Amino acid sequence: MSDTRLHLVIMDEDRSLLEAEDLAIHLLRELHELDGVEAARISKSSTPPGAKSGAAVEAAELLVTLISSGSLTALVELMTSWLGRNQGVTVALEVDGDKIEVTGASRAQTQQLIDSWLAARMSEE
Repeated sequence: MSDTRLHLVIMDEDRSLLEAEDLAIHLLRELHELDGVEAARISKSSTPPGAKSGAAVEAAELLVTLISSGSLTALVELMTSWLGRNQGVTVALEVDGDKIEVTGASRAQTQQLIDSWLAARMSEE
């Protein structure tokens, strides 16, 4: 398997920037625990601390690199679990301009959506 890089953006309209930032930090820690996955922060929101704009707050943009064949499965399982624990959060995944946003779906729907989308991207390489 060749390395696959994807952008992961965390958005939330119901939390303050500080709360959304905390979510991003926790997700990054969980990504670092996965074998075959490298993750790094590539941006921060410029919204003032404590602000709620009524629109989705972009808390973080992460660059995630899948470097082993099992890393795809691990990433799907992690994202499904993380989204289940963080209701109301939207996660956008993008690979080579192809993007999917997931929010408000059941755990089964989330897993199916992310799994299908990432599998299609992996087969194109």
